[in-house]
Amino acid sequence: MSNTRTVRAGAQPRATTSPLQRLDSRSLGRPTHLLPRVAEELRQALNQALQQHWNLRYQTSYDIVAARVTPFDGGAEPPTPGRWLQTPEAREPLACLIERGLVLHMLAQRLGLKTVADAPAETATEDRLRHSLARSLAERCLRALGQLAQGTEAPAQGMAPLQPLGAWVPVSLPRMPAGAWLLSLDLCAPDLEPTTVKLVIDGGVIDVVLRALAAALRGTRGIRKAGATPSLGKRLPLLLKAQLLEQRLPLEAVLALKPGSLIPVHLEQATVRVEGAALFHAQVAEHQGQLCLTSFQDLE
Repeated sequence: MSNTRTVRAGAQPRATTSPLQRLDSRSLGRPTHLLPRVAEELRQALNQALQQHWNLRYQTSYDIVAARVTPFDGGAEPPTPGRWLQTPEAREPLACLIERGLVLHMLAQRLGLKTVADAPAETATEDRLRHSLARSLAERCLRALGQLAQGTEAPAQGMAPLQPLGAWVPVSLPRMPAGAWLLSLDLCAPDLEPTTVKLVIDGGVIDVVLRALAAALRGTRGIRKAGATPSLGKRLPLLLKAQLLEQRLPLEAVLALKPGSLIPVHLEQATVRVEGAALFHAQVAEHQGQLCLTSFQDLE
């Protein structure tokens, strides 16, 4: 039997078609391009909390260097099994994954130790700290999301008041309603292996924030086009004071001054101050009988 195939002259090889990429329904009709802004707001809020409650108190240097919000199921970062904690009783379903290495590191910092032995079984102290960290992370994220929505010009509809979170249930892989979002936080410290803390947030919470941000963005564009409200630079008045001259005279010349005496001066440059702080150098010029300032230069 021969394996030789006959190819007709002029026949073109069949082109290989790439598989079609399915669109994520969560991105349809929603301003998902604003998610990096949401992630950055959460990163700043959580870093501030770390600074106040850990870095200053225990002389540590925890820092969240990056944050991103992606779809929870079927996204760029699929769910991974681990030591998840979930709150099935909460109004907004939440789930949190904190690696054990980070929990042990923070436990050592709290106890004033260099390291904590990685015991085979999880201790009760370690478990309580992990629950406390997860609850604190979730509450601060929800509070920051609520402030982000309420801080826009358009009122946020659907964001319920923050309630204390209930008990956390350990699971190997969280089960969340469809449309949930995953917040990934890359955390670093000088003597800690880089780790990623993950928080799964109900899609309804993120949707409220996105709708408020989108409404505020549309309102800002409409106001800018209509010209109804001036920009901040036009609404914020500043008082400029120009120090035109500093003249040194001998005591004899000062004592010889009489009403009507003239002191010849030459104005070249003035120092412009705002609230007592010198900000610019400016040239002094005359225009239609008035002294004017021109050629502003920043003071270094």
